[in-house]
Amino acid sequence: MHTTQAGRHTGNVSRSPGREAIRRNGERHYVNHRPHFSVHYYPKDPEELWFHEWEHDIIAYGYRLGTLYDELKANSRYILEESTGPYDPNDDRPYIHKIEHRMRL
Repeated sequence: MHTTQAGRHTGNVSRSPGREAIRRNGERHYVNHRPHFSVHYYPKDPEELWFHEWEHDIIAYGYRLGTLYDELKANSRYILEESTGPYDPNDDRPYIHKIEHRMRL
């Protein structure tokens, strides 16, 4: 993976800061060390947001998910929920049309 930027996230000082990588195509990947979790954002149509903690993966599909990536990166306890109503392209808020949960065994 070729990155254009890498940085430390220090918004929450009560935990170990992680590492972030941002690709030229807009993908963003963040790995926190303590507690261990990772967040991955893929800006395609529809966008994908992956949250991985231990053996659980939560995958959200929708639009304008970049702000949710930042929320999860700063606070792993952020709650994701599917949006209600139809998608409005003029609305600036994130819209999640589907959430999947996968367990690794």
